[in-house]
Amino acid sequence: QVKIAKSKEIIPTWMAKYFVWHKEQREKLSQSHNNNTAGVEEDDIKFIVVRCLEGEVCGGLSDRLKALPFYVMVANLTNRVLLIHWKKPC
Repeated sequence: QVKIAKSKEIIPTWMAKYFVWHKEQREKLSQSHNNNTAGVEEDDIKFIVVRCLEGEVCGGLSDRLKALPFYVMVANLTNRVLLIHWKKPC
């Protein structure tokens, strides 16, 4: 389980459920890769990737973090695993 017991009063129920689902999907994908098996079909898990790479204008840390609840909501509504790939420092 995701350790959010104390935060449940603050985190909306849908978001807490998404975090649990997100963890399950990542574990499923990790197990498949570790076992070199085709246990997870390529199309079974879909992703949303938020990225900030060298040479891109991404704003500072605050600009990036304030959009995270929106990204989590979109990932939840579209049944996708949210991944964040930031290479550019803030």
